[in-house]
Amino acid sequence: MFGFYRFACVSPVLKVADTAYNTEEIIRSVKIAASNGAAFVVFPELCITGYTCSDLFHQELLLQNSTRSLLKIAEALKDSDAVIAVGLPLRIFGRLYNCAAFVQRGKVIAVTPKIHLPNQREFYEKRHFSSGRDLLRGDAGNGCAPLRCFIEGAGEVPITNFITVKGCASCNSGSEVRIGVELCEDLWTPAPPSGELALAGANVIVNLSASDALVGKRDYRRNLVMNQSARCMAAYVYASAGVHESTTDMVFSGHLMIAENGSMLAESKPFSRETEIVYADVDVERLNMQRLSEGSFQDFDSRAIIARAATLDGLRACDTLQYRFVSPTPFVPGNTETRDINCTEIFNIQCAGLAKRLEATRSKRAVIGLSGGLDSTLALLVVAETFKLLNRPAKEILALTMPGFGTTKRTKNNAVELAKLLDRRYPEGMPPAFR
Repeated sequence: MFGFYRFACVSPVLKVADTAYNTEEIIRSVKIAASNGAAFVVFPELCITGYTCSDLFHQELLLQNSTRSLLKIAEALKDSDAVIAVGLPLRIFGRLYNCAAFVQRGKVIAVTPKIHLPNQREFYEKRHFSSGRDLLRGDAGNGCAPLRCFIEGAGEVPITNFITVKGCASCNSGSEVRIGVELCEDLWTPAPPSGELALAGANVIVNLSASDALVGKRDYRRNLVMNQSARCMAAYVYASAGVHESTTDMVFSGHLMIAENGSMLAESKPFSRETEIVYADVDVERLNMQRLSEGSFQDFDSRAIIARAATLDGLRACDTLQYRFVSPTPFVPGNTETRDINCTEIFNIQCAGLAKRLEATRSKRAVIGLSGGLDSTLALLVVAETFKLLNRPAKEILALTMPGFGTTKRTKNNAVELAKLLDRRYPEGMPPAFR
């Protein structure tokens, strides 16, 4: 389907610290999403254990069970070609990290540790986790290849926040997919990792999050996701924790969003008591073609990031566009208020351009031909407004009718009446061909 890929994000019903229950719900949700054609399914931060486990993250049993759950998810979905992103705590080199794990065809493809850990007001992440900044710099002694961590039952797994699809690193296809990864707070920083990842080629950013609900925060979060997708010229898939987390310090709304280059494609309703899934068909080929004309995406040295990328077997392309609205009038907003704002801005742009030209050329008058149709009507309105801006008299506008093979009595009369209504000077005595 010309470079379209279906992404899904899920906010599942969960029980805090009950990894067995959460695992079954994750598996069930993925099967639903995959049956609806999703190629990539994103879950919230720490969804295997629950984000609000607090000091239970220091419990050996919980850490062991979360790793077993990851393997169970991989095994249960080994016959599916969908990619699943889930959150869990992982011990790596003797430290505990808040991680996203990526699973496909029964294998753990990669893990991404969270870089920026919030530790203010209601957040206490540094009490439990370490930043993954150093882990994501790769192995400098091995050509910046990704570091690897050992997960019992899964073997050596690359640590990276950049994932490519097999064959795409060197292919010429306009629909190649590269995934950049953030976790919650990473997006809220002055320099989110997704900016650098996008410059390295990531055209889809996934964010596993647990952003709490505060008055006004939902709108702020939506704007943040839309703006980052526009800045990165990428799709942004965001999945946040829901209402079944503990409410000791926070309440969560289960905010799910899929944005593409500044436009919101899909968004969930807040505070759902059931597992919520939203879908969107992302136009990856369009994003790639738009980037070809952007110099900022050509000047960045991406070799270090690409060198530490993990690789997926492939992504299933859409066979329908069930979850994408294609507007029959793409340049005309459907919302009346937005349309009025856009039309006013277009009008002001035209007036500003004409005003500058009249000033620069020192023109003594403007001559405009009226056909009685829409184009010349708009042109006359722009000229009239421009002369008003320049405090010039209306008599300096000369309006002429210019009959042609398509002119009728009605359209010619429209032109004459328009000039009169605007109190413009309609010249008498002009040759018939110009009347």
